[in-house]
This record gives sequence, structure tokens and C-alpha cells, in this order.
Amino acid sequence: MRIFGWAADNGGCGYYRVKLPLDTLRSLGHETLTATVMPDEWQETADVIVGQRVCNPGPTSRWQKLAREGSAKLVFEVDDDLLNVHHSNRAGHAFFKQPEIRQNLTDNITVADLVTVTNEHLAERVSAFNPNVAILPNYIPAAMLDLPTPPEAERLTVGWAGSATHRMDWEEAAEPIAKFMVKGAAKHLDMHFIGDLHEHWFDFRPWDKLGGRIRRSPWVQRIPDYHAALDFHIGLAPLKPHVFNLSKSPIKALEYAARGIPVIASDFGPYAAFVQDGETGVLVRERAGWAAALWELSRADGPRRQMSKAAQELARAHTIEGNAWRWERALSV
Repeated sequence: MRIFGWAADNGGCGYYRVKLPLDTLRSLGHETLTATVMPDEWQETADVIVGQRVCNPGPTSRWQKLAREGSAKLVFEVDDDLLNVHHSNRAGHAFFKQPEIRQNLTDNITVADLVTVTNEHLAERVSAFNPNVAILPNYIPAAMLDLPTPPEAERLTVGWAGSATHRMDWEEAAEPIAKFMVKGAAKHLDMHFIGDLHEHWFDFRPWDKLGGRIRRSPWVQRIPDYHAALDFHIGLAPLKPHVFNLSKSPIKALEYAARGIPVIASDFGPYAAFVQDGETGVLVRERAGWAAALWELSRADGPRRQMSKAAQELARAHTIEGNAWRWERALSV
């Protein structure tokens, strides 16, 4: 097949939902190209066009024209419930609440030959506009499994990576985590935040007491470099119980697992379905659970090392190389 991936961005979403699967399909003999701008040549000759959350006016006009012409199979790719963006994501909420954008989204989903999503909840949401839906979970490149597990050290690193869109999720966990980190029991723990997390988001702010124990790194643009930058011994994945988060994927926990990093995650939505509680990580059901899990995994005689190995084994079943056939089957014309 000749497949064009019309990515919405060059970040994580564009990588996992378009570039990574199409690059893998190319290794299987298909002709593929991923870009944020569609070349005229590919518009005219592609067998399949994968459009990621197409909703701006110009791209929408082009998408609707392609639908009328019917020369290529149109696959609308979406990995978030964009009609229910939480207000804490100010830019995203403001953008996707615009009537024209919302109408474009639903119109473009409706005329697609297929819609691809990450989980059953999102499939149910978009099926109201188009019954032809394929669930294609997020996968990681197998090369991640070859990266070294963060080495053991006297001082352990507790970490999180992500964008400012996770503000509502951190508001669920910031206070209990911060309270634990300033206690004497956590004096051997450092924190590493990668991305756009800012302590001033939180109403409870003892973070300054950590002094040199807290490290911040800017977002890493190249995804393989980001994978290599995950140097945590314990990974954090808070998630607020909200309808928007029901459509999220467990990609953060999967990334951690591929590096052999046990995760402490909210017992909600995608993490509840992915994390094997007590084996590959810990699921937190109440606020006090964050401190309890940090204490358990940071103890010298705790289960962290065993969880590290089990997490990597779980990740081995979630590589794109082992699951590219799912994308190939869904995109076949």
C-alpha cells in the first residue's frame, strides 16, 4: 500500500499514532510518508490517507474534498476525547470548545472510511458519528527495551515526564507526594521532572524545601532522545477521574515499563487496565496511597527490583514490531 500519514504535530501524538506505525509498515514493504503538510503528489496517488485530528478550516476543506473524490481510503486518527477537554488545559479547552472546530471534527469523522482510536471508551464516543472504528493501542519501539535500566544508586530518583496538559492530574497527587518527599524517610530520594510541570500549579507547595533534590529538564523534542532521558528509579503517573481521561492510553506507564521503571499510577482508566498492581507497579486508590507506595518502592528491601524486571517483560508484548499487523489489517484497502 501507498500510505500517507497526515500528522497533527511532530511531538508524541504524531510520533506514536502516525510516524511510528507507518515507519514500521514501511519496513514491511509498504510505501509510506509522514508529514504535517500533505504534498500534492501524495494526495493524488495515495491508497490510504491517515489524517490525525483534522479540524482546522483549511485542512477540513481538503479532507472533505478527498471524501467527495473517493480516490483514497480516508482514516481519521484521534487519540483523545476532544469534545470533552478539561478546562485546566486552557489552550486545548479554548480551542476545542469553538463551535466551528467541534463541527469540523464531527464532520470529518463522519465522512472517513475508518476511524482509529486507542481504547474502547473512545471507540464508543466516536461511533456516534461513524460506526467504522478500529481500536489500535499505542505501542513502543522495540529499541526501547535495549536501553539500560537506570542503574542502582544510594540516591534514588522519582520522576515524571509530560506536558502542561496534565495539570488536573497533578492536582490529584501533588500534596501527598510533596508531603512525603520532605520527610526524613525520603531523604535518599530525588525528584526529576521532564517537561512542563511547574510547582506553582499546586495549592500545597513544600517543594522549595527539597532544594537541590529536585531537578527539572525541558521537554525533549526527539522522541528517541526522550526515551533515553528517562532516568527514574520510580515513575509517577497520576490521573484525575474525569471523562476526558477515560479515553487516554497508558503510554506513560508503558514507556516507564520499557525502561524497567516501576510505576505508581492512579487506579483509574487506562492505568487500571495496564498496570499489574503489585507486580509491575502500584495502583493508588486514595490520596494516602501515594506516600505509602513511594515508601514501599524506595525501601532497600522493597519489591522495586522485581517490579522492574516484570515491567520490562510486560512491555515486550507491546512493541510496534510485534503489533504492526494490527495497523496493516486496519489500513488495508
